[in-house]
Amino acid sequence: MRAWLLVSGYIVFSGVRRTKGVQGLRVIVQSDKSPDYVETRVEQFLHKMKVLLLCSHADISIIVII
Repeated sequence: MRAWLLVSGYIVFSGVRRTKGVQGLRVIVQSDKSPDYVETRVEQFLHKMKVLLLCSHADISIIVII
């Protein structure tokens, strides 16, 4: 599953990755905003993803607009 967060001023991409047999989630952020601001927005994104995943089926693409 992949999800895109669309907002003004920065781009966030998240995806599943596997390193040395361990599966994880990567979040890549490109922005000219402050690190504290970006961290807050990433945390909001992850919270919304958790809610969406709990309420949806696997193998779907989700677009979240904040």
